[in-house]
Amino acid sequence: MKYSILILFVFLYACASIDHPKGGPVDQTPPQVLSHSPDSNQLNFTGDKIVFHFDEYIEIKDPNAIIISPPVINKPDYVVKGKSLQIKFKDTLRSNTTYTIQLSNAIQDITEKNILPSQNLSFSTGSILDTLTIRGQVILNATDEVQKDITIALFHADVNQYPDSQIYPLLTTRSQADGSFLLQGIASGSYTLYAFEDINFNNRFETGEKFAYHDSVVVAGDSLEYTLRLANYELRSPYRIGSPKAIGTKHFKLPYTQHIPGNVSLKSSLPSFDKTQKVYTHKIHQDTLMVYDTYKSNQDTILTYFIYLDNVLKDSIKVDYTALNTPYHHYSLKGTKQQKLEPFDTLTIQFNEPLLAIDTSKIKLFKDSTERIKLNIANTGFASYLLFDRSYESNYLLILEPGAFKTVAYSLNSQDSLSFITPKADNYGSLQINWEGEQGLMYQIDLLKDKKEKPAFTLYSNTDSVLFSSIPAGTYYARISVVSERSTERLIPFKTQVEPYYYYPKPLELRGLWTIKDVLIHIH
Repeated sequence: MKYSILILFVFLYACASIDHPKGGPVDQTPPQVLSHSPDSNQLNFTGDKIVFHFDEYIEIKDPNAIIISPPVINKPDYVVKGKSLQIKFKDTLRSNTTYTIQLSNAIQDITEKNILPSQNLSFSTGSILDTLTIRGQVILNATDEVQKDITIALFHADVNQYPDSQIYPLLTTRSQADGSFLLQGIASGSYTLYAFEDINFNNRFETGEKFAYHDSVVVAGDSLEYTLRLANYELRSPYRIGSPKAIGTKHFKLPYTQHIPGNVSLKSSLPSFDKTQKVYTHKIHQDTLMVYDTYKSNQDTILTYFIYLDNVLKDSIKVDYTALNTPYHHYSLKGTKQQKLEPFDTLTIQFNEPLLAIDTSKIKLFKDSTERIKLNIANTGFASYLLFDRSYESNYLLILEPGAFKTVAYSLNSQDSLSFITPKADNYGSLQINWEGEQGLMYQIDLLKDKKEKPAFTLYSNTDSVLFSSIPAGTYYARISVVSERSTERLIPFKTQVEPYYYYPKPLELRGLWTIKDVLIHIH
């Protein structure tokens, strides 16, 4: 009995193992399609599955790289049987519709893992096969780098008239390694063209995904190549993701999905509150709404608040202040070690509550222990900016006496101090950027250490020149763009094209104590 079991095991293992012959050159040829069902350009197809037959044993490398256009609601089952791939639909295919199946780096052989780069199959469930195309390229707006594996989606020209819940692409494809894309099987007409990352492969644009839009309708079958520039977008309408939390006898915080715009107002079930309300977006955590009820005093009660966005009622919440006894607390400066204040930085004190009052007589700055330095103090809600005429290579001491700062929750600072130094001047220079462009616009000017990274420095101007003063010596790339509104209340930011970046054509070498002024960027 043991003998027969052993023989059976060896026999099954031998049958299940598919191997290539030993010796000879390594196979570097990807699988080739020998046939498929239906045939290419077949009309009146009524089946419920697609079959590809290959010249060798295959496996699926990436099921998300099998693209079906138009998209189907329920993802099909993908079944590999030896040298064949079956695509079994769960949905009934639409009548009188041209479908295109794309295998884009989705299939590989099981031995050397050679990948089939591309294989397309088009067929129609009706008597007409749509054959027009739209082509183009996807690039990242910030760097002009080509973008692969980006979903390109085609919509009706009037797609912005539909509610978000009913918007679904007519056709889709994916960009290739060189950023190029080709939409196939299109009927004659005009369309709207989008591209987005589609991180979760659901054929829908979602918050957090980079997005691109062509700012005019596209025509199927024309000879144009369309460039789509990916950029980040922000929904203008945030969504509450939690309940309000009372954090003091006079204030509460409310978490949202994202940045909250400034045009928020509240009304309360305690009418007098409406005359004394203070509403803030937290400047440190901008997805948190902070509300201070300065009228309520120390009542222990539950209040209802009504939240308005652009004067439209968006939400109502209840805040429980009962049995809340939060003592006043004192602020202290973080960081006890001596710190370095760079020439391009501002001495800043940040709070997690908005400031109510400042006593400037209790804020003192000394240079080299004895020299009192005059301070100009600017406040923006959650921060105070201490401005002064600084010297290079000097030692400074900031002293805060008790009660220098008072927040809306009547929190105070303790006695505190902070020492810092300023560096040597010979490690810093200045760089002036000039440009020729349309007057009256607001421009964003960036200096980058690397085109693929975030800007090291950014300035805004509505003139034709800016000066980056006292920045570290080194190599920089300069670019400029027009500042435009890129947020939207819609899930899909219709007709919201990003502005391109314009780069200075070569890197800029800035040395210590230098000032470069001859940099000119032309804006087309």
